[in-house]
Amino acid sequence: MSIKIPSSFSNPIVLVIPKNHSSITTTDTKVSIYFADIQENAPVKISDLESILINVPGKMHVRGDATASMPKKQYAVKLTKKLKDGYFLGMKKGGKHWVFNDCGAVDYTLLRNTFAFTQQQGMGQYAPAFKFFEMFILPEGTDLATTTIDATFLANNYHGLYLNFEKIRFEKSRIDLPYDKKNITSDYAIIQLNQSSDKYLQLTPNPPLTANVEVYEPKLKDIPSDVQTKFKNWFYNGSDAGWAEPFANAYSNYIVPNKPIPSALFDSIQTTTDYTSFATYFLLNEIAKDPDGYHKSTFMVKNKAVCQAGPLWDKNKSYGNTASCSGYPQGYVKPSGWLFSIAGQSPVWWIVLLKDPNFCKEIWKLWTSIVAGIIINPLTTPDWITTFIDDNVAYIKNTGALARDSQKWPNAFNTPLSNYDIQITDFKNYLNERFAWINNNLSTELKAQSGFDSNASR
Repeated sequence: MSIKIPSSFSNPIVLVIPKNHSSITTTDTKVSIYFADIQENAPVKISDLESILINVPGKMHVRGDATASMPKKQYAVKLTKKLKDGYFLGMKKGGKHWVFNDCGAVDYTLLRNTFAFTQQQGMGQYAPAFKFFEMFILPEGTDLATTTIDATFLANNYHGLYLNFEKIRFEKSRIDLPYDKKNITSDYAIIQLNQSSDKYLQLTPNPPLTANVEVYEPKLKDIPSDVQTKFKNWFYNGSDAGWAEPFANAYSNYIVPNKPIPSALFDSIQTTTDYTSFATYFLLNEIAKDPDGYHKSTFMVKNKAVCQAGPLWDKNKSYGNTASCSGYPQGYVKPSGWLFSIAGQSPVWWIVLLKDPNFCKEIWKLWTSIVAGIIINPLTTPDWITTFIDDNVAYIKNTGALARDSQKWPNAFNTPLSNYDIQITDFKNYLNERFAWINNNLSTELKAQSGFDSNASR
């Protein structure tokens, strides 16, 4: 299909040239990346592109589980050198590791990840920074010095609208802890759920109701054998010294037989679990009602003896995404109902944490701050949701990026573009209805779970 290329661009662009392969696959491919951080208010003519393109070498491969088999793919990107002149794609915080998110293969609004990340950032926690751009994948070995970049050339190599966002890693501008890859200890680790791979250290045996749990960073190949043992013992070692062990014991010995959990057990959990981050993550997951929520595309951080929840990752199937998730029988697309209570949804620690009145108190404190507009001002009103979504829609429409992406990857949800507007309306409606439902039901649920009385806490 012919892509209508404008005479000038007002959206960042990336040109990718594979070096040793004719295409980019699931195996790392060396690439040369040329990029220009073009701003909407300062468009650049095609004839001037070559003079502003910045070149950086890198590696790319197709990433994702379900999305890897789709026509429009997403890519993991590693830049192989630091940039001297500015940051990659003008991102305010630097780094070498990025994700070129497919941005529309599952989420036809293209906005669900941006909404999720904005929420977590607005609640004072780290979430990946992001930026829209348009990508062109050129033929292997293309020499831009001898190639004319014109509308025809760009149309023939157009690959679509993408969202660049930070890969979750230990870096000063991302997860800022004193992690030292050259001197790996058991103090710090990024933990990932349900992405079993031989490049990760598996943390087994798993307590009840968990997916696979592994150390995402540092990678297995970099962890000395004695540190591997320490990581495993930290997570689950058959004694209450393991972080997950008290949760497993509480679930098996008290929740299953429906007995009250002794307060002393919660005292132990509170010393090793960051309640604020877990309460934040709980609310964000419940707002999103993500089919993967709590158990997949899920991260935690080991900060010495304390486990922290988050950051968020990949919410493209969330927020009432009827286009991709209406076939699920669990009701993920409905704005009513609790995500955590769906059978098999939540690892054991979420079930146990909600039995602690102190954890429920932290959830309630965060929620009332959201409602009052103290955290994200004012997140729960239709104005905030509408403004955020409408501003992003206006941007990708005004730059022409949405129309070009729809030409490249036409589907029933963006062709004609009026179908896209229906998806946007559904997204807004879900968010407004979901916030209202949580606001009307959270106090009752917290009391039913732990006996926490929100009225007494006021």
